[in-house]
Amino acid sequence: MNASFHMGSYDEKVFGFPVARCELRNIEQVIAAIRYAQTHAAKLIVVRCPSTETATIHHLENEGFRLMDTLIRFVGSCRLCIQRGGKSGIRVFPLRETDSTVVGQIARKSFHAYPSHLHSDPRLDRSRCDDYYERWSLHCCAEREHKREVFVAQVDGQIVGFGVTRLVSPNVLQGVLAGVMPNTNGFYTLRSLLIRSLKHALELGAGQFEISTVLNNLGMQRLCTRVGFEHRNTLHTFHRWLE
Repeated sequence: MNASFHMGSYDEKVFGFPVARCELRNIEQVIAAIRYAQTHAAKLIVVRCPSTETATIHHLENEGFRLMDTLIRFVGSCRLCIQRGGKSGIRVFPLRETDSTVVGQIARKSFHAYPSHLHSDPRLDRSRCDDYYERWSLHCCAEREHKREVFVAQVDGQIVGFGVTRLVSPNVLQGVLAGVMPNTNGFYTLRSLLIRSLKHALELGAGQFEISTVLNNLGMQRLCTRVGFEHRNTLHTFHRWLE
């Protein structure tokens, strides 16, 4: 795995300071990540590292990084998962222009206190963490294209959930972001959104679907395994503040 470094496009707009985001595997890449963040005047470094890289994880801890969450990645065959997913009784369809505002509202409410690496960092303002997911969802609604689609779930005439997908390769569609309005039947709404996304993948000619969730999101993990997804890998997310 090659290291990936970039400056978070939404982070500075939401939190008010530059944030460096890095995905890496070895100790040399950790050193390069710190250098990259310092060069770009980042105040915070967000690092993802495979959970199998114990030596690198220990080095991150020695360098002042703190664990914030663990991300589990799943992969599944679209045809198999559709067969195992069963029929959906919830109406799901592509986003309409009039739905964008409610998608932003759902994102904000569904990710409030969500155990993400952002909400887990005590130095980040919790309300701004909610802002982050709202802004991200609205950006997805505004930037729909052939490779990215937004689906919404409707119950009794009300939009209660959404899901964003992105084509990352000719054969792989990725679930990017999803949310369900609190106090609704979240499991069945997410299942309906997932099944529709899997069908969309086949419409694009993609046979596989990738999806990620945090370790503490047991409901999403149950959904993924129930419809036939398999665990692919696990990544730890670390933060380090640069004073």
